[in-house]
Amino acid sequence: MATGSKGIGQLLETEPQLAEAYAILDKLHANLNAASRSKDMQAIDEVVKRLVQYGRLCEDIRPSWTVKERKSELHRTCTEAL
Repeated sequence: MATGSKGIGQLLETEPQLAEAYAILDKLHANLNAASRSKDMQAIDEVVKRLVQYGRLCEDIRPSWTVKERKSELHRTCTEAL
């Protein structure tokens, strides 16, 4: 199954959005900690943990998609040359 450039573009757009969400939630976490709101802080911790997992997933997926895309482009180029 080819992902194509569109899939790679979407992945690359997602990474900074995850980073931005992480930064916002990290600030919120600090504010909740300062206000001694431990239950709210724990809830935010769960969301932050998931964002970190999604970020790692993007890091893991990106190389495999770009390698497949390059191989696909090389195959198309070679096929067209024949």
